[in-house]
Amino acid sequence: KNARRRQIQSADVTQRLIEILAGIKIIKAFRAERQEHEAFRGASRRLFRRSMKVVKTRVQSRTLVDALNNASGVGVLVLGVGIVLSGRWGLTVGDLAAFSTVSATLYRPVRTLGRSWSKLQDTQPSAVRFFEVLDRRLGESEWLAGDYSIADIANWSWVRIHGWSGVSVDGLQHLRRWMDAMAARPACQRG
Repeated sequence: KNARRRQIQSADVTQRLIEILAGIKIIKAFRAERQEHEAFRGASRRLFRRSMKVVKTRVQSRTLVDALNNASGVGVLVLGVGIVLSGRWGLTVGDLAAFSTVSATLYRPVRTLGRSWSKLQDTQPSAVRFFEVLDRRLGESEWLAGDYSIADIANWSWVRIHGWSGVSVDGLQHLRRWMDAMAARPACQRG
């Protein structure tokens, strides 16, 4: 949620900067530099605070994944030592050592998966926003660059697998129309 809001605020700051640069002569003519500067500073500060919330969430997520991973490893090891000492289930010190080695080997991949999930959640709003931009453009034209072109081909290769990343195209009727038109092309059907 914070990442989506950050994306919107980033677009707002960029739009504000474009408006300032486009109207710089008028701003100077009315001596409104200070007001524009303060307004831009405020928008930039809001974007910074939102970005810090996103970073804080990402760090907390990583810390939680690492803590759970470490706690489960220690818990299983303590439980294994208890079972070996009590002589239950025929578990030996060698079995426990082998299990510990396998667990230690799996630590890095599990941690990487947790961090990758966090990154995916952080980048999804960018993909959603990009799909919205494509949809708006396709509302003006049948193809991305006016006529069928390399722009359509380049974007098709990853837009077609949007479901894999959990990004929905529901409500983006122009993008859906374009996706259907691309899917009907012989080259796209061949892969």
